[in-house]
Amino acid sequence: MATVLVTGGTGFVGSHLIPRLIELGYQVRVLTRHAIRGRALPAERCTIIEGSPLDPDACRRASRETDAVIHLIGILTERGQGSYREAHVQATRQLLAAAKENGVRRWLHMSALGSRPYAPSRYHETKWTAEELIRSSDLHWTIFRPSVIFGRDDHFLTSLRHLFSQRLFRYFGLLPLPQGGVSLLQPVAIRDVVTAFTRALVLPATIGKEYVLCGPDRISLSEICFLLLQGERQPVCRSSSKARLLSRLLLFATLFTLFPLSTLAGVLGGFSPEEWSFLLSAWGGLGLLSMRQRPVLFLPIPWPVARTLARLVEKLPWNLPIGREPLLMLEEGNIGDSSAAAGDLGLEFLSFRDSLAGLFASTQVSLPLSKSGLDEEDGFRKR
Repeated sequence: MATVLVTGGTGFVGSHLIPRLIELGYQVRVLTRHAIRGRALPAERCTIIEGSPLDPDACRRASRETDAVIHLIGILTERGQGSYREAHVQATRQLLAAAKENGVRRWLHMSALGSRPYAPSRYHETKWTAEELIRSSDLHWTIFRPSVIFGRDDHFLTSLRHLFSQRLFRYFGLLPLPQGGVSLLQPVAIRDVVTAFTRALVLPATIGKEYVLCGPDRISLSEICFLLLQGERQPVCRSSSKARLLSRLLLFATLFTLFPLSTLAGVLGGFSPEEWSFLLSAWGGLGLLSMRQRPVLFLPIPWPVARTLARLVEKLPWNLPIGREPLLMLEEGNIGDSSAAAGDLGLEFLSFRDSLAGLFASTQVSLPLSKSGLDEEDGFRKR
């Protein structure tokens, strides 16, 4: 019975891949910084090894007496999770050295669609550097470059649905999208990613190959948001006029800027009871008016403005999945040709549009979708 070491196994991809490996009869080892996160994984034929992928001793312990390594470690943002170079390059270097020392021959590697030399984003550039380390090794390697991965408990769709469920969003219904959400994505189902890895393990023809993993649907970010809002039963006004956008922005600015400033002026200047009564009555009336659910308006944000906002968000104390690096990746899109993977691995990639209804059925969300109506990877420190 073969033994497989999975790094980053407590993340999104690993949580789907490891049960499948166990079903297929493999013994699985999981290298993780925090053993408590491995409690959600199947206990049968799954050994948790606590340690850092940057620690040579932990890497040697984890890869001892193993037949293959599936390397999933990666981060989308750097804040609070270490650097891209640590997660993508240094961890790969340490694990490769340990695998070579322990006589491991097979290596399956999770890279990213868009990785290349001199890429605009450091995420893609460090992913490419890690690939170069693997290609220069004498291991029997296979590299996968997936597009955005979707599925149960994913980071991509879950973050959007969480945003859409917020009360403030429901009241004001303004969805800012960089350049109106024109960026094209080609989401791939977690089921297909898992199948690609498990089949490559037993197919010698995949050794030394690099595979793009993309679904069949090329879809814009605005269309994805429209489909999710449609499934949440939220009305959407996709072709909003400038007047409607301006009125919505004016309402938001009045409630959260004009009235607070007026209140401050009243405190400092000493409003009369009649003036306070007028101010509070107007504020309360607008507040009640804003409580009704409005059709969601898509607010186009020019790329330069979006970059500035992303820079400001990075300075906030919260670890939000928004920043300059994800914005760079979004700006260049995320599409590719997965015909080689389909042919060599016998994959029939799931349609993103057709998968959404089944994907959210378990969370009691019905998605009446139609084609006309339109992590990432595993964590390094935080997840």
